[in-house]
Amino acid sequence: MSTGTLFKLSSIRFLLKGLGTTLYITLLVVLISLAVGFIFAMIYLYAPKAFKIIVKAYIELFRNTPMLLWIMVIRFLFPLPLLVSGILSMSLVTISGIEEDFRSGISMIPKGQWEAAQSQGLSRWQTLRLVILPQVIKKLLPILLTETVTVLKQSSFLGAIGIQDLTGQGMILVGRMSDMTQIILTYAVLAAIYYILNDTIIRIAGRLRKKQA
Repeated sequence: MSTGTLFKLSSIRFLLKGLGTTLYITLLVVLISLAVGFIFAMIYLYAPKAFKIIVKAYIELFRNTPMLLWIMVIRFLFPLPLLVSGILSMSLVTISGIEEDFRSGISMIPKGQWEAAQSQGLSRWQTLRLVILPQVIKKLLPILLTETVTVLKQSSFLGAIGIQDLTGQGMILVGRMSDMTQIILTYAVLAAIYYILNDTIIRIAGRLRKKQA
């Protein structure tokens, strides 16, 4: 291949398409995990013991097993569309971490705030929604951004099942190359893109931590 292969317009568009897929997957996984993780945290904290045991078992299972394992299991054992399979498998694992973040955040709120809000006529749900949750989200935002970085990096595992995310598209480009300089340069570009995205998110999280300190 010619030395300019990587920087051809078609190659750049190819990588940008993969980047779009990566960002789409990351966004959906984080949103799904936030919603389900919050629900699981509520169940763990306030539901009857039987439901708490089920949630605890779920958390222990997915927290202590590799994401790549679940990517393979969901892909090859269930007849789901490829992208749905990838998003679901990543969400199953990410939920376990975000649930713990929500649970610890809610537990840190003094009980007096619950009592004060309810003494003003607010129901338990209104107290949670209007008083407790805004504080929890504010405190957890840096942690949730860090979770987003983890999801973004781990989305590269999806190339193992054929999803053409940024890494997957990059591997396809590399497979078309014969020049070692081009191959190394392609890997370097992939690493740089991931670095810039993750470093930006981490810097934002750091600034939020400083404001909260």
